[in-house]
Amino acid sequence: MITQTAGTINAGDDLVLGHEAGSNGTCNVEGDSVNVDNGVFVGVRGSGTLSVSGGGQLDVAGHLFVGDDLNSNGSVNVNRAFASVDITDSHVGGGRDISQSGQGSLTISDGAVNVGSSLKIWSTGTVNLSGGTLRAQSIDHTQGGTFNFTGGELHVEMFDGDLTQNGGILAAGASVGTTTITGDYTMANLSDTTVEIELVGAATGQFDQVVVTGTATLGGTLDVLLVNGYTPQAGDRRAILVAGRRAGRFEHVNLPPLSSSLAWDIEYLATGVELRVVTGATDSGK
Repeated sequence: MITQTAGTINAGDDLVLGHEAGSNGTCNVEGDSVNVDNGVFVGVRGSGTLSVSGGGQLDVAGHLFVGDDLNSNGSVNVNRAFASVDITDSHVGGGRDISQSGQGSLTISDGAVNVGSSLKIWSTGTVNLSGGTLRAQSIDHTQGGTFNFTGGELHVEMFDGDLTQNGGILAAGASVGTTTITGDYTMANLSDTTVEIELVGAATGQFDQVVVTGTATLGGTLDVLLVNGYTPQAGDRRAILVAGRRAGRFEHVNLPPLSSSLAWDIEYLATGVELRVVTGATDSGK
């Protein structure tokens, strides 16, 4: 077992936990930081557990494989404020080859996991997001694995597969940008299930947008934020949701205040949702 409680460890090319069949490796990062030049393997042919907590930081220049090979079992837990994991890409429930998949889980209940490119969830992989923040350029959820989104914040540009949100915040794009879901998107009818949309202007590229190729089933809360000093004007309109098909409505809507002569109007379309600024009193958006 390795426990890091202060200072910095430079682990070299690879950090491997549970390499051989029957082995069990554990690493607890509880202090400052562990730096890895290439990759982290949690459960190769044995079992491995990696925990990042108490302000610990894991900085990986390459990849994170969790449950890398047949009959392996890997678990990564990020569970305290200010804990962070920075990686280029990650495969959960296997390595690069689906035929060699083991059991793997990535659980985020606090802190942050930042994936520079792709997070792939194999059929025997599970990602649990109940708190903290998960950022990724893309998430591949097309192989039959499990993505449990019950809390925390999800920032992703491309989510391949169906996304079900039972809590937490889907913050579209990277800062102001677009989240594309190549499947169905389902929101639970819970007040703490939120889509967050930031507006810096009315032109294309100046507001967040969620694009769903399948059916978007709405519920929960829409939270709209004005950033960078943007002041909406009458006639501003933007498609904040574009879908193959739209079902349901937001149960709760939080809109920023406007000048006394202006009002927000939310238009629910068959294939999306538009947010408009109009003169006079309008529909509250429900």
